[in-house]
Amino acid sequence: MKKIAPYLFYALLFVSSPHVWASEIGLHDGTHTDYQAWQNIDFWAGAVSGLLLHELGHVVIGMTYGGKPQLNQGSIVYPNNAFSRKASMRVSSAGFQAQWLLSELSFSALKKHDGMFSSAYYQGAIAMHLAISTVYLIRLKDMPTSDIYAASKASNISREQLAWAVFLPAALDAYRLMGQDVPDWVSHLSVGIKLAEVGYIWQF
Repeated sequence: MKKIAPYLFYALLFVSSPHVWASEIGLHDGTHTDYQAWQNIDFWAGAVSGLLLHELGHVVIGMTYGGKPQLNQGSIVYPNNAFSRKASMRVSSAGFQAQWLLSELSFSALKKHDGMFSSAYYQGAIAMHLAISTVYLIRLKDMPTSDIYAASKASNISREQLAWAVFLPAALDAYRLMGQDVPDWVSHLSVGIKLAEVGYIWQF
């Protein structure tokens, strides 16, 4: 994790330092003016859960295709496995798909003020989704063991295009989480983009 962890940490601090009470979630009120999510241990538990679910997505789909996962520089890799282009696309994108699912479940729990965990936990899970997406755009897309690199090799789509495809719904989710008076179309568009990208991956 030496190369990845610092980028994720700083990205997490960046996305959690503003006030993360969005109108979509219904959490704006005068009692939280001094609140910062990263000060709550539940936030970091949610963030760790988000990272673990991202990696678990790779492991589950990779093993489905007969892969034997190993850890290499903070990335899940499958040495000596001859994945088809279709399998490689699905395995390399599984982490993003997992974090998209978790982010939507977290937004739903926050909006309904209902769930198994605290609101800070769900905010942490969403923040990790934002951090991972941001770090891939600015740095990790060019790492040979990274998800974007593998997906680009399988699909012949440029790493830059794939990184932006991952970042776009995350940018909308950042607005959903941290904005005020967020219109409904923002969440609808984010969900629509995620569904469209999942559809593309699984029909690839």
